[in-house]
Amino acid sequence: MSKPILAAICNECNTELHEGQSAFYDDKREVHYCNQGCYIDWARDNVDMLAYEYRKENCGRVDL
Repeated sequence: MSKPILAAICNECNTELHEGQSAFYDDKREVHYCNQGCYIDWARDNVDMLAYEYRKENCGRVDL
């Protein structure tokens, strides 16, 4: 039996993700997570950065 081919590493828990497995992918950062749960754990640990990036990209001052 051949060894599974490594395709990615989970950005949260560093688990090896192999070809043929499903994963959760973040297009913006181009990183993989084991599943949505690992992504949520990462997001909770990085909420300040995520809020800053969201504000920078989607919010601005307007005159009413």
